[in-house]
Amino acid sequence: MKRKAVFNLGMPIPLKIQRTQEILDKMGLNVSTFPNPTPPLPDVQAAKEELEKAYTAALDGGLTAKSEQRQKNIELDNALRPLRDYVNEVAMGDEVTVLKSGFEISKLPSPVGAMPSVTISSGIGAHGEGNDGNGAGSVKLRWNPVYGVKNYVVQQSTDGVVFEPVLYPTRASALVTKLVVGQFYWFRVAANGAKGLGSFGAAMKVLAS
Repeated sequence: MKRKAVFNLGMPIPLKIQRTQEILDKMGLNVSTFPNPTPPLPDVQAAKEELEKAYTAALDGGLTAKSEQRQKNIELDNALRPLRDYVNEVAMGDEVTVLKSGFEISKLPSPVGAMPSVTISSGIGAHGEGNDGNGAGSVKLRWNPVYGVKNYVVQQSTDGVVFEPVLYPTRASALVTKLVVGQFYWFRVAANGAKGLGSFGAAMKVLAS
């Protein structure tokens, strides 16, 4: 999915000044990627410095100083908008290119459909890992991450027929502890998203160690 450069123009002025400088620094280091910024980076630098001066002057109060700060803030916004658009034209949705600019990257929208089923890619005995040295068995599970997932549901079984939930991780891996060493267990995983829980993938049989 394509990603875009974004900039929160409503952020506090000190943070905006800092973020603008970070963008200027990054784009200055990646001239080959962004050869003809619009507006030119020196113009954005000048607008940033003018806002910085106006912000400092407005700290002592005074209606005139605060009015000047508002105007300089608008001028920097008017420089950042076309610069952001220029980055998006160059990047054409490529996340790596956007990141080279120093701009933040747009978030991926949550999928509206049902979650796909999850297939465990690996399951191995973990030699008591995570069991606080009590000698109990463990199993490490991994699967491919699902886009837009809120969390996963890991179910466990001792016979491959009756399953019960044991973990609700947010990452595509889990460490199941407090198992009997040398005993086989079955595990299966489902993804939970905006439309609820997806279907469980095929169960994997793993020897606890």
